[in-house]
Amino acid sequence: MIFRRNGYDVCVFQPGSAVSTGWRFSHPLDVGPIGSIDGQVSYYHVDFSNRLLTVSSSPQITSLTGAASLLENVGGVTTNGADLEFTLHFAHHFSLYDAVSYNHSVYDNDYRSGTATVATAGKNVVAVPDWMNKFIFAYSNDGFFAQLTGDYIGRRYATYLNDLSVAPMALFSFSSGYTSRALPVLKEGSIQFNITNLTGTRAWDTILATNAAKQFTAYPLAPRQFFVTLTGRF
Repeated sequence: MIFRRNGYDVCVFQPGSAVSTGWRFSHPLDVGPIGSIDGQVSYYHVDFSNRLLTVSSSPQITSLTGAASLLENVGGVTTNGADLEFTLHFAHHFSLYDAVSYNHSVYDNDYRSGTATVATAGKNVVAVPDWMNKFIFAYSNDGFFAQLTGDYIGRRYATYLNDLSVAPMALFSFSSGYTSRALPVLKEGSIQFNITNLTGTRAWDTILATNAAKQFTAYPLAPRQFFVTLTGRF
């Protein structure tokens, strides 16, 4: 691996400082079918120094794996973020979990590529969405369970100059199963059914951002898949 800053090879790490604070809560409620709520709110601020970027040694992508990469020291990265998560507990074995997060991460400095200056200062960190959300709506009762899960991932920039980005996406999955302890041979047996990418969403999953501008490499999201799992304990 090559570590470079302003055209000189150096060996560096990525030290930083972080500050975080938050509040956890758990309260009974008497609002219709809602019996209680618990969750937490948090805020964090992180300062990285000597942040390393994986930069392609070729300005053109010629294959899926791309050209050999260099590690460039781009100076600092500043991150500010907040999280809110909670679980509502309903009567009759239902619950709803939701978590929303905001993360704004930017490069603090430009970096040099050969004799050219790449103006990354103030640009968003690649592949890191500002907004994300996850919910789980679940039911469980006497060995049976079912849950619907949803994930939202906001826009992700795919180049260091932020001229290209990947659109937001929403991904859903479903699982259901039953566990029995009244079997003639097994102490416990269960069956579970899962569907991933429930709605057949077509989007980009993993982003490989190694170029300053105009192009990037990405892997598509897996299509809808079905799984059945049988387990037993003697």
